[in-house]
Amino acid sequence: MVGPASIQSARRIFPDKMFVGVNGMDADRGLTSLDEEEAELISVMMRQSKRKIVVADHTKLGVVATHLIAPVEGVERLITDTAATDAQTAPFAANKIEVIRV
Repeated sequence: MVGPASIQSARRIFPDKMFVGVNGMDADRGLTSLDEEEAELISVMMRQSKRKIVVADHTKLGVVATHLIAPVEGVERLITDTAATDAQTAPFAANKIEVIRV
């Protein structure tokens, strides 16, 4: 569910932990989505959350989709798959993001 009602609801919630799914994650351009309303909702939810954990497979790393969700600053952990290369994950580790391959 996305849209104005979802965004209003998200502003009233303060989660300890948020698991974020993205269409793209780039160290310079940030977390991105293919959908504008989804990007806005996730952005609000991230601002409300204490801890931000991104879950993205290797095909999303280094990718920039059309709509910005948030910069990578503030992301605490990246959970990705074992196909992610050191070259793909190094920019995130350089931003002090813990990278976990599963």
